[in-house]
Amino acid sequence: MNSKIKMTPNAESDKKVATDTALAWAGQYIDVSRHTIVRDSPWATTFRIQGDDSDAWLKILPASLAQAPELLTQLGQRFGEFVPAAIASDSDRGLLLMNGCDGRDLRQDATEQERIRMLQTYARIQADSCGDNELLQTAPLLQIDSMVDALLEFLAPSVSAGNAGQHTVNADFYLSSSECAAYRGLLEKRAPQLRSWIKQAHALTVTLNHGDLRTANASKSSDGKIMLYDWDEAVAGPAGISLHGLFSGCSALVQLQFPEINLIALESLRQPRREFSAYRESLKSAGYAENADTEKAITAAAVAGMIHYIISFGRFPKDNKSYIETVQKNLTRRLSDLLDVADILCIAKSQNIVEIAENYELHNRAWRAERLLGQHLNLQPDDVPSLQALAQIQLRRNRVTHAIKSFEACTNIDINDAIAHLGLGSLHTRNGCYKQALRHLHRAHTHAPSAQLQSQIKRVYALDRMQREADLDGTVPTVWFSDSEHESRQITPETLTLCAMLFRKYGVLILKNVFDPSLLSQCHHTFGERYQAYLTDQRHKDALRIGDKRFQITIDITKPFNDPDLYGSGLTVPLMKEILGDACILGCFTSAMSLPGSKDQRLHKDHKALFHDDPKSIKEPSFAVTMMVPLIDLNERVGTTRVKKGSHVYTSDRSKAMPWQTPLTSVGDCYLMDYRLSHHGQANQSDNPRPILSMVYQRPWFRDYINFHNQPSLRLSAEEYEQVPKSLKSLLSWTCEPGPRD
Repeated sequence: MNSKIKMTPNAESDKKVATDTALAWAGQYIDVSRHTIVRDSPWATTFRIQGDDSDAWLKILPASLAQAPELLTQLGQRFGEFVPAAIASDSDRGLLLMNGCDGRDLRQDATEQERIRMLQTYARIQADSCGDNELLQTAPLLQIDSMVDALLEFLAPSVSAGNAGQHTVNADFYLSSSECAAYRGLLEKRAPQLRSWIKQAHALTVTLNHGDLRTANASKSSDGKIMLYDWDEAVAGPAGISLHGLFSGCSALVQLQFPEINLIALESLRQPRREFSAYRESLKSAGYAENADTEKAITAAAVAGMIHYIISFGRFPKDNKSYIETVQKNLTRRLSDLLDVADILCIAKSQNIVEIAENYELHNRAWRAERLLGQHLNLQPDDVPSLQALAQIQLRRNRVTHAIKSFEACTNIDINDAIAHLGLGSLHTRNGCYKQALRHLHRAHTHAPSAQLQSQIKRVYALDRMQREADLDGTVPTVWFSDSEHESRQITPETLTLCAMLFRKYGVLILKNVFDPSLLSQCHHTFGERYQAYLTDQRHKDALRIGDKRFQITIDITKPFNDPDLYGSGLTVPLMKEILGDACILGCFTSAMSLPGSKDQRLHKDHKALFHDDPKSIKEPSFAVTMMVPLIDLNERVGTTRVKKGSHVYTSDRSKAMPWQTPLTSVGDCYLMDYRLSHHGQANQSDNPRPILSMVYQRPWFRDYINFHNQPSLRLSAEEYEQVPKSLKSLLSWTCEPGPRD
């Protein structure tokens, strides 16, 4: 938001003087001894003055509403049956004293019949006002042709902030500059449709419009008569300008003009249809607007009126948090409704639909783009460019099933649609359906060959091979990244799908060439120097013995271990989030170190199923994943971690009979293990220690109290935490919580 308006130092005292002056003025006409303030807003300060027989209302209006006292006086004189009569007014000072309204305020719980009676009363006032030049001259004439341009100006960045009582503000007084820029960019694109629609309102005769037509500004007497009050912001213009307030926007009214469009559910339109019809018929029976285009003209005026309402907040700034938040909600609702109006108009005209949808995506409203194209295709299902655009948007929104249906609709229209076949090939690859993917990709290549497509086909063959090899007895599921993934250091959705699918099925996965060997070489060197004391077979207070000559050592996360390429690689973290959820954390950072001559570990799981007394719980999703990063090559002599793939969904007893697999890796590789996987570390038959970094990623609510009762699960100082990139801080932010790390 822009800088807030600065109130003058004497604002409070000035306000008290204004209040005292207004009450003294009203005291010339009635007893004001019993008064209470009922509203203090930028557009009016309102007092309720209690009398013996009835109440009265005193209003102090701002200079921007200087015409209101005279206008309301005339309204009361002409329509005393429906509008409260003025007792006295002073336009120079913005003072108005009015009789109260007998009866019950309608408010938001008004029945449909009460709302209809309200609209019929309002229509009668408007029909009788249209020829009353003296009355209309007291109200400002709304320039409907300039409304759209005025709105775009209102959404433009403010140059400076003014003084509260003297200047208007722009939308960025209430909304953030980015929100204003987005709405401005969206509405600029839709301005031609809005201008064209609003022009239709010229078919109507100028009359008086309430300005704030809501059930909150109406009451019902005991005999059923409706009274309308708070006409302070009344304007002259075509009938319909104030309808947006009663209908919570204009989109429902506009859609009523296009019954073939279903942007708003039919059920939600039934009451608005009946109410709007009653209003229109009341105008017509009173002799106002009898031509055939009355409905569209009235809704066109309603759109202009809603834009006027949005802009009007610029005239009434107030540096108050609660007020600003309320206006934010109002502006957001009405601007969103205006976009709905524009969508209906675009669909009705079927012009530039794809271009408009792309504009939505540009401003981060892809859901609107998808809805717009979907509604358009309901009317024109054979529009292939729109189908292609819809499928691409659904693909980017990760709505894979919907995107497949859209691309298939394209191929139903044109079996040789290369774009659709390419899209289907990509989607089936992302779903892990490689045979289907290859069928579509080959067809796309037949009709639109390219080197890039040929490379994509090659990658799908590789993914298919990796999937099939994972099923073979004796093999550990293994995934190789593509050259482009290595270059970008980011896993693609297609590879991510395969990795997640294999890991969920087998509970173990080797990832090849993930890390820079030179980085791991630095880690190996630092480990040997920093943890020399642990390289002897003796008990350590802060290192858990996890087998014969085998220890779990907590790593101090400093250089070179505090490297985002190690714990936050774009090739591994997206996979962890896919398996454990976006809120997953790095729960521990240790080294599983085996000394020379160590023996085989016993078969074990790092952690039981969360609800191990419930046989079904073993099938639950992963709650923690260990990423093992060897600092040396793992071969038959050095030993590795033998695993039983698929054992993460079976008990320890059932795992015993399952076959072993032996993951042999090179420096730069890593292997992932579900925390429930049955495994054991092999003997180290070499002459050197076998250090393997062990990083456990886990769901944020999980803590390992089994393996870390004598040592912290990781060590990260506040200074080192500050070195963690912002995008990865969520992995380690839990370390900033108070309490021990044990």
